[in-house]
Amino acid sequence: MHYDTETQGPKKKPTMIVDYNKFKGGVDNMDKCLGEYTTKRKTNRWPLAFFYNIIDLSAFAAYLIYKENNPDNPKLSSVRRMFLQHLSEQLTSNEIQIRSQNPQIIRHFAPRSGIESMFGQPLVPYSSNPSSSLDELCDSTGRLKHKGTCFLCKKTTDTYQGQKNMEERQRCSTVPQHKHRKISGKSGDAASESGDSVMTA
Repeated sequence: MHYDTETQGPKKKPTMIVDYNKFKGGVDNMDKCLGEYTTKRKTNRWPLAFFYNIIDLSAFAAYLIYKENNPDNPKLSSVRRMFLQHLSEQLTSNEIQIRSQNPQIIRHFAPRSGIESMFGQPLVPYSSNPSSSLDELCDSTGRLKHKGTCFLCKKTTDTYQGQKNMEERQRCSTVPQHKHRKISGKSGDAASESGDSVMTA
């Protein structure tokens, strides 16, 4: 660091300028290397631009340490690219493993195929209830069961008392009078038909 006004040469150039001109070739080479494999994206937020620069510098410094520790590696142009690829996979593998258990993420094709290609094996859907088999989660038509309330069993006086879980709804669907069906006609006919069905149940 320079904290004085010392000059050098007949042109009286400041020492800090002389030192910068002496080592600016290394700075230019580093900028050229960072531009070859960069994480920078167009942004108007200076903290984000600063963060991108930190990532690039950290990855480049890690690559230099890797080269010093492994001098016998072949001199290939793709060594740095392969190093950065392995580095990014190792830094993100734990988070990807956690996200692979999120059903909201793996239900989409693009992220699921990307995760499968990274781990080299198909993903097994995660179930919060391991004891439930696929047959138990599907109805007679093979479709997944949905939570809901039977419109014949629902109590109009109290909405919260009329809530039914999946098991109760499936039990209602086994009763012939409580099967969900489309009721044609006016609302009065539908109400009377619903009342008759409840009475017969």
